[in-house]
Amino acid sequence: MTSLRSAVAVLLGLAFISIGIQHFTNPMAFDAIVLVYLGWPRFWTLASGVLEISLGGGLLFNRSRSLSAHLLVLLVLMM
Repeated sequence: MTSLRSAVAVLLGLAFISIGIQHFTNPMAFDAIVLVYLGWPRFWTLASGVLEISLGGGLLFNRSRSLSAHLLVLLVLMM
């Protein structure tokens, strides 16, 4: 079970890293989905990209996996 958990964590981590990178390579697609009342869509696009890359990377390592997973849940719920 532990190896399955690790494999899922790595796959999700790589997916979040990939999506985070897309925030920088195609920011207009993400700007379009930022809620209007937040303002400054480019800021929120880039900030969420940084968080997704960082926390996705945290899923790749056992030491940071639990904290990164909890913070990613919060990030996804806030979006």
